Formats: sequence, C-alpha cells, structure tokens
Amino acid sequence: MKKTAYEIQKERTKEIEEKAVALLDKCDVVTLASINEKDYPRICAITKVRNNGFSEIYFMTSKRSHINGKATHFENNTKASVCYFLGSDSVT
Repeated sequence: MKKTAYEIQKERTKEIEEKAVALLDKCDVVTLASINEKDYPRICAITKVRNNGFSEIYFMTSKRSHINGKATHFENNTKASVCYFLGSDSVT
C-alpha cells in the first residue's frame, strides 16, 4: 500500500524530532536569545540542567543581578529562542 503525503511527512517529522532530542541530550550548554527592553537582541550561553524531549528544556543560572541578570531578564521577558549545537549539527 502506498503511503500518503501526510504519512510520509509525519515519518520525516518524527525522524527529525528524534535527531533533535539526541543532539540536545549531548549538550550541556545552549544559547538563549531574546529582545531586551530597548529592542536589541540579547544572546547568552546558559547551562542546560535537563530536558524532556526537545521542547521542554530546564536551565540553570544565578540571580546575582536584579537589574541585568539572565534570570530576572527572562522572568520579565518570556519570549525566547534556543539554539543548541554539537560539531556541525544544530537545532534552533
């Protein structure tokens, strides 16, 4: 029986997601990007504590600065983009 385009796409998506998880599982540090209060990009490296798949990632950072610290920034600005990489492989 011939597969439908939907079934083929679903298989491809599953394969890509499995590769993304395998890559993230190997990464200890990821980059986290956002836009600051003055509309400038803010990109920082942050320690990954753990992940559940590739869409739920837990980070660790200190909350030393109440004004410019990463934790405070992301508490006030929850929109972000994550990128992780190993060698020439990456996921954003």
